[in-house]
Amino acid sequence: RDLPGLAYLSGRFFLSGSVPVSRAGNTAAFEVRGCHPDHQYLERTIVQAGRFINDLDVSDRRKVAVIGSTVERVLFGSEDPLGQMINVRGVNYEVVGVFEDVGGEGELRLIYVPLSTAQLVYHGGNEVHQILFTTGAASVAESAAMIRSTRQILAARHHFDPADRRAVQVSNNLLRFRKLMDIFDWVQTFVWI
Repeated sequence: RDLPGLAYLSGRFFLSGSVPVSRAGNTAAFEVRGCHPDHQYLERTIVQAGRFINDLDVSDRRKVAVIGSTVERVLFGSEDPLGQMINVRGVNYEVVGVFEDVGGEGELRLIYVPLSTAQLVYHGGNEVHQILFTTGAASVAESAAMIRSTRQILAARHHFDPADRRAVQVSNNLLRFRKLMDIFDWVQTFVWI
């Protein structure tokens, strides 16, 4: 949050692998992720019913869940899931939303819960497995500067050398996109010649 120019920001806390989720005699394995409210925009999660996780859910460590449409179909069939409870590894969560995602079937098998709740309930302490953010209209050079600033902020707070690439792994999708476009430009030039 100290970094200027961020549009959306979310941490992620993963439960390892798919975990058993049950509801009224139906049980299936789904992936569960703890996240912040901005995660909805980072993953292009489209809420179809109810709502996504909000700031109060995170600050109050509420036991609420937003489920993918496949989770809805498997656990609830044609029944409305909003306000109903699901059990994730022995912990009950109230379903507050159902989402679609353009990322494919695997994304629809996800369950999102507040990051703070996942850390508390699944003994994560202050652990965060991943931090995602968007850079708005930043150029490739500006996004690279943001990454350097991010490394410096994290290094100062967690006592590691910002030059140590093993301490924090960063993926810059804008840079990846630029490299891909450069390849296409090269191919187009080669074909033209």
